[in-house]
Formats: sequence, structure tokens, C-alpha cells
Amino acid sequence: MSDHHSEVTTPQSKRFRNSSTMFTPYTPGRAQRRMQFDPRSRHTVVDIEDPDAEDNIDDALLDLIKLTWNISAVSPLFGLDIKDDVRLKQYSKKLREMVATSLYKDNVSYKAKFTPMHHLVCSPSDPPAVKVEVHSKDDEQDTEMKQIYLGIFLSWGPRSDVEAENVKLPILLNRGLQGVAQAVHSTLSQMFDCTITAMPASQEDLMWLTTIVLNSDVAESRSTKKTAQYELILEYTIPELPASDLIKVKFPLKTMKTLWSK
Repeated sequence: MSDHHSEVTTPQSKRFRNSSTMFTPYTPGRAQRRMQFDPRSRHTVVDIEDPDAEDNIDDALLDLIKLTWNISAVSPLFGLDIKDDVRLKQYSKKLREMVATSLYKDNVSYKAKFTPMHHLVCSPSDPPAVKVEVHSKDDEQDTEMKQIYLGIFLSWGPRSDVEAENVKLPILLNRGLQGVAQAVHSTLSQMFDCTITAMPASQEDLMWLTTIVLNSDVAESRSTKKTAQYELILEYTIPELPASDLIKVKFPLKTMKTLWSK
């Protein structure tokens, strides 16, 4: 029996992958149920009838495409202040100090940074996405700073239950070695009294993403010329064999949409 996952690529190579990064701690006495991947439709502020809609969406996704992400669910972030530059610098300093302690190595220095992404928001009532970066440098070898962790907290549709002290960015896309991610997530959990839980995507979830793309209103609004450049790719892997041992099948997205509508 083979493992299967689906992936949709565009000229910018957008990907949907299984998430694997496991999580860290939570506040004692407080438990959170295991979250599952839930690709339900959400409100968007972009008008798909607007001729510039495609460009607006692609511009907003420039920080996400061409990369493979682990997906995690996040409880409300208590006390996070995105608007105050001084607070953002304080968060960066705190994260750097705690990660340096957790990942201590001789002659290695760390740098962390919190950055609001005002262009990446799901609806006007939602807070902007927040990017968290951690870099390291070997001082003895005088090497350049190297990114060892990247995380982007995202909103997920409009919320009616807005709380002043709790910022709701329930999706965390993250990249980095598992040990580094665990240290970062542990620190973030303590800083903002939240839980960060891996959100696995099963084979069935990924197949549903395929149907969502084929039925996407935004996809319908794209020009024929650009749609012709898109492909649907199915990859079949074999358990216990290297990830490079796979069967890859490509279909023109335009052809798949035609077959789906019949």
C-alpha cells in the first residue's frame, strides 16, 4: 500500500504538504483538544470580480509560496501587541534570550525578530499576520547569520468574539529543524500563554484540497492563458523508502477542471 498526497503547483509552485512538526508545552491544568486540518471555505476581502484580484492575491502570498510548511494550530495569544514597535522589540529580545538558553552552543549567537505582515490578512476585522524569525551565527568562524526558524501566524476568517487582550491568529505556518521549532514554540507558549499544536493533514484532507482548488471561485476568474500554466500534481510515495522514491503524475489544471465539471 502506498502513501499518497496531492499537491497543486502554479507558476509560483504553491504546495500543500503533510505537517510534521510536533509541539511543545502548555499551561499546567489547561488542556486543548487535538486539532485536525479543516479546509473549510472562509471569507476573503478580495473581490474576485476585480480584474486585479489575481495580482492582489498573488502579492499577498509571496511570503508563503515556493516553500514547504509545517502547520500548527494556536490558541489565542494573550497580551500580544502588534501595533507597538517597542513591544515587538521586547518580544524579539525575550525570544532570542530564551532560544539561546535552550539551544546553547559555544561561540554561537542568536537573533530573533517579530514583524507584522499588514498585507496578509483574511478580513478587515482580523489582525494582520505576524512573522517570527530566528537566526544563528557561528562567531568563531565569522559566518553570516543563517535563518534557523521561520513562523507566520495567520488569521482564519472573520471572528465575532473579539477580545481586547487576546489576539487570535489560529494558524501557524513554520519551517525549521524539529529541535529548533520545539524551542521556539515552547518560548512563544510561555510568552503569550498559548498552546501550539501540530495540525496533521491526512491523505483525505489533501485530496479535498484538490477539489477545493478545482471549484475555486478565484480559479474561475483567472484568464484562460494563465490557467493553462497551472498543473495538478499527484505524488505517490512508498513507506520506509526514501522520499525521492516516488511516482509523480501531472495533469493540466484546465483539463482537470473540464473533467470535474462534467
